[in-house]
Amino acid sequence: MRLCEAIELFKDHQKDNAKEKTQKSYSYLFRNLETLLDDGVLEAMSPQDLYQFLVILTEGRARSTARLRYAQLKSFFLCAELHKKNNADTIVMRRKGSETPA
Repeated sequence: MRLCEAIELFKDHQKDNAKEKTQKSYSYLFRNLETLLDDGVLEAMSPQDLYQFLVILTEGRARSTARLRYAQLKSFFLCAELHKKNNADTIVMRRKGSETPA
């Protein structure tokens, strides 16, 4: 899954489940994520890439801000992973269902 696709999915999820202030806070993270990491494939991003991103993003900020950005990034990647897993499960279920005789 590409970074921009994952961000759009996460934003769609937030529209129904998050307050406007939370969405605005995440938009700062996403804007910087797209700028610094381009539109790469999520699976190709290493933990070192993400760590460097967090260091750059939180340089000179309060510890609470660094913790917030870490939590937001973790939540984003967890949501992307769950979406990927759910899609894989759906595909497997369709294949099994299509193999059974009617």
